[in-house]
Amino acid sequence: MPTPPIPVPPSVWTQIRRLVRSLTPRQLATLVLEDWIGAVFRSIPGFTGFTLRYLLYRALFAHLDGFCFIYPGARMTHTYGIRCGRNLHLNGGAFLDGRGGLTLGTNVLIGPNAVILSSQHHWSDPSYLRMVFPAIADTDPPEKRAFEAALRRAFGRVVHASRTFELRGRTGSASDALCDEIGVSP
Repeated sequence: MPTPPIPVPPSVWTQIRRLVRSLTPRQLATLVLEDWIGAVFRSIPGFTGFTLRYLLYRALFAHLDGFCFIYPGARMTHTYGIRCGRNLHLNGGAFLDGRGGLTLGTNVLIGPNAVILSSQHHWSDPSYLRMVFPAIADTDPPEKRAFEAALRRAFGRVVHASRTFELRGRTGSASDALCDEIGVSP
């Protein structure tokens, strides 16, 4: 029996070509600017550095509501996918990747050396879940539905989108009783 051929990985140039074709001109320009100008502005201390970083990311983010405090040493990539409210504080050493879309609300503090990544995978798509986790029998189990119900009871308005929960204004107090239906004990 002949052995199957070993797949040849794509060359570096093929991978670069594939990346460039997958991005819009604005996204490609954003990547170049955040790498080159961001690298220069990343280490500038004090008020000057805060102001320069704010102006740079104001231009590169998908949306930025107000002034943000990006401390020296914080790094971001694929900022075309990041949406932020006012008063974002991003401490030194933190890393954000907005490739799959990342939304941060108002008055958000991200601590030192935190890493926040977003991907382009659609975890709410049952066919994707079955592909990644073939042993999953039910992609909408009762535990998931109970967890979603507990979120809705604890927070007044839970806007359920396809991949995320947006929590707006907690109405009830935090209670262990909300986790009873899930079968989780604190």
